[in-house]
Amino acid sequence: MLARADAGKLDLKYERFDLRNAAEESLAMVALRAQERGVVLETNLQAVELEADRTRILQLLTNLLVNAIQYNHPDGRVLLTVAHEGTEAVLTVADTGVGIAAEDQPHLFERFFRADKARSREAGGSGLGLAICQSIVEAHGGFITFTSQPGSGTKFTVRLPLSRAARPV
Repeated sequence: MLARADAGKLDLKYERFDLRNAAEESLAMVALRAQERGVVLETNLQAVELEADRTRILQLLTNLLVNAIQYNHPDGRVLLTVAHEGTEAVLTVADTGVGIAAEDQPHLFERFFRADKARSREAGGSGLGLAICQSIVEAHGGFITFTSQPGSGTKFTVRLPLSRAARPV
């Protein structure tokens, strides 16, 4: 998928759907993992009609949620928010987890990068999840950013145009 995205050939199958419903579907996919790790999932989901590749958006949401659960503390929290601002859908995934060290933050979207090498191996991570998320977001004409405080958690924010017509040139 990343090779196709690099070549500008990531075939997106655009359709209209409610981002809130996609978020609820992703939450259902990760709920058992959250329960096993003692992480509480919280939501603030608005109905947002989005024209995008639903499968890729589900992949994006699920990757971000899995990371937020995996790098959280027992009794931690993950908050998923879906809203819209102007011509953009805005989704955030915020956790109360371990956070990301300042020296690791510039490398977070690099392929195969793992901030916590030992924990990532234990979890079976490949270091590709966030690179994939970034590719999906950029292929849709959007942006992904994050803020993180070591020991306090991380918040990812994704901004996507509501429609292909709203994409920046």
